[in-house]
Amino acid sequence: MKNIFSPFISFIEKKMQRHQMKKKGYVQSKKNKRLTSEDSIAAVAERSKTLGILILFVVWGACVTVLMTIPYRAMEFLPVLRQLVSSTVYADMDFSYIDNEKTKKKQEEASQDEPLVYKLNNLTCKDILNKTNTLFDGLLLSESVNNAPISLTGNYPESEKTFNSLSSGLKSAVLMILKDSDSRNRIQHKLEVALYHGVFTAKQREKQFGQKMRIYKRDNVKEKPRFAISIPTSTELAEEISTDAASDTSPTNRKTIKNVFNVLLSEVIKGNLIYNETETDKNRKQAAANIANVTIEIKRGNLVMKKGETVDKAIQSRCDAYIVAQKKLESHNSLVERFISSSMICLLLIVVSGIYISHVHPEIIESNQKMGLIATVVIISVVLNFFAIDSFYRLRAAFGLHPQLINCVLPIALGSIVLSAMIGLRVAFFTGVFVSIIAAMQLNNSFIVLITGMITCGLAAFAARHRANYKSYFFASTGAIALIMPIMKIINVWSTSYFFDILAEIIWYCIANAIFTAAISLVILFILEWVFQVTSDMTLLLLCDYNHPLLKRLQMEAPGTYHHSMVVSTLAEHAAQAIGANAIRARVISLFHDIGKIDKPAYFTENQQNNESKHIKLKAAMSCLVIINHVKDGMDLALKYKMRKIIRDGIEQHHGTDTVKYFYQQALEEARQKGTVIDEHEFQYPGPLPKEKEVAILSLADPCEAASRSLQKPTHAKIDALVWEIFRQRIRDGQLDNANLTFGEMKTIRESFVSTLSTMLHGRISYQKEDDNEGDLFVATQKKNNQPKQDKTEKSHN
Repeated sequence: MKNIFSPFISFIEKKMQRHQMKKKGYVQSKKNKRLTSEDSIAAVAERSKTLGILILFVVWGACVTVLMTIPYRAMEFLPVLRQLVSSTVYADMDFSYIDNEKTKKKQEEASQDEPLVYKLNNLTCKDILNKTNTLFDGLLLSESVNNAPISLTGNYPESEKTFNSLSSGLKSAVLMILKDSDSRNRIQHKLEVALYHGVFTAKQREKQFGQKMRIYKRDNVKEKPRFAISIPTSTELAEEISTDAASDTSPTNRKTIKNVFNVLLSEVIKGNLIYNETETDKNRKQAAANIANVTIEIKRGNLVMKKGETVDKAIQSRCDAYIVAQKKLESHNSLVERFISSSMICLLLIVVSGIYISHVHPEIIESNQKMGLIATVVIISVVLNFFAIDSFYRLRAAFGLHPQLINCVLPIALGSIVLSAMIGLRVAFFTGVFVSIIAAMQLNNSFIVLITGMITCGLAAFAARHRANYKSYFFASTGAIALIMPIMKIINVWSTSYFFDILAEIIWYCIANAIFTAAISLVILFILEWVFQVTSDMTLLLLCDYNHPLLKRLQMEAPGTYHHSMVVSTLAEHAAQAIGANAIRARVISLFHDIGKIDKPAYFTENQQNNESKHIKLKAAMSCLVIINHVKDGMDLALKYKMRKIIRDGIEQHHGTDTVKYFYQQALEEARQKGTVIDEHEFQYPGPLPKEKEVAILSLADPCEAASRSLQKPTHAKIDALVWEIFRQRIRDGQLDNANLTFGEMKTIRESFVSTLSTMLHGRISYQKEDDNEGDLFVATQKKNNQPKQDKTEKSHN
């Protein structure tokens, strides 16, 4: 009969026990039961793939929006002829324009350089040659007239006068030359050649002196251009031929004969070139038309116009071309084309980023919290870069800023230094690359911006990581950015003509940018830590202060637990450092993992005095509930004191779903005696299982430290066997199934634990004592005080 009702009796007893424990505050009612981390809304959101996709979509949308939005680029000053320029303007892009003034000047030079066109009058040439023959023949006829004055056919008064004035001997000399066929032919040939090369009149020579000319001969055959000074006049030609004609005569008569021939030829030779104005104008227009427009190339950073100078046509043309180039740049692609290109590029960047992070930090892909953190930092960075670019363009007109300074005002390293402190260096660097690509696309696909951003982000993130406090973080970030950014900019512009003009500005703007970036990163760091519950090493180090209220309470109210936590923190910190995990995080969560024991410290062995256990009067189930309840109490205290999420995870997960074996075995014995059945789940911690490496290390360090206290005469071998057994048991029970640890790391952690515990639990050398009371200061002092009294007694007896 008793066996039939035993299950009901056991159930009623459990209910009564639980009711008594509720009244004493050992357990919580089901109405007020707090959701575990596995059941909370935050945990569901953390595991939601839909939310992860939404986060990526938001990043994609923000990047596309920034690339689609064109910063303010209006022309700062519209020039007006003969006005003073009110502000200096530099080109923020490469552009070219046609300089009409220089083109016109060059066309005029080409037109003036085109030779004048003269046409050779062939009839005149023939007429001169005929008249020359007639004149020479007429002089030969005078030979039959004995010294009588001759009369030449045609109008040759000077020739008649000169020849008639000659003596008979000179006349004979002249006629001898004319009778000699060779001499006469030479004179006529030279005259003919000279005539067909062109002869100027004296007036023509004087007018066209110093100019080029081209002679069109018969059938429009063109001679090569030559200067007018090379064309002989009729007088010069006559003198030249006369000199040649008299060259074979006697020296005595040569001069007179030369003068005679000069007079003879001067009367028949005349200019035979006719200026062709129509052909000249035609050629000059064609020469001007062949001149290409003068194109002026303006490079990015070159001066467009300078403050204080007067606007002329050249400046106006340059500014008009600059405005056209700006408008062309803004309307280069249609809205749809820009959207498609921006969307595809941003999508590709996000896909590549996801592949990279999944290989480097796979836990981030599985955590929407960390994905949200990275996405927020990326969005803040690209938006701040956009506003920096827009503000620079707006302020440039007022202050005449050089366009090359725009790189110096971009807070491009902001995201890298923030994520370096919150997540890690590799994610920080890749985020910097991502932001640098977006910034380069905003600035007309600037390769310089991309390279500068990548190097600055990488080195700034390296300088900011693992900083012990916010002051060190600020100065390290500021120093890295202020050093790297001006060096990169100087390398970019050192060979330009304006390098020394903007050198000081580059340095000062980079320093100001570094200070601003580091300062705003601190503000963002505080906000993101609070929003995403991701704790940086700097915040964790603040929690390591032993004057923290919770640690002070633990020290005063549960000194044994406090000492246990200190030892566990040492074990965890050394092990985390050995496997490359976050040692500071492991240390902090270990310090706070047992704060739930503050409420009922006497129920835990390390706080019991004189070996008096509070569990003697309690049943196994009640004792188990008290032990398990320290996790719930610790979470309540952590929430009350607003502890960080990683600390709450350490409190909640450091026991996983482990069974309280001592009381479970005791309950099994009681149930065997009563003939009842015990559910093991009632003697297990609620979990969840540890996930982060640091929490998993804590879950191993906690039982190892506690168990090591039970060793009698601990040795390295005993400690190694103990630690190895605990590790095997935790693996066998599946307590590390969700932990991000490899077997190689487990081996390293075990070796670290054994080494640290062996050092802590080292033995002491035993010393021989001559007296049982030796070393007792009270007894020694009492003996010393009694010695004078004994001496006095002996004296009195004597």
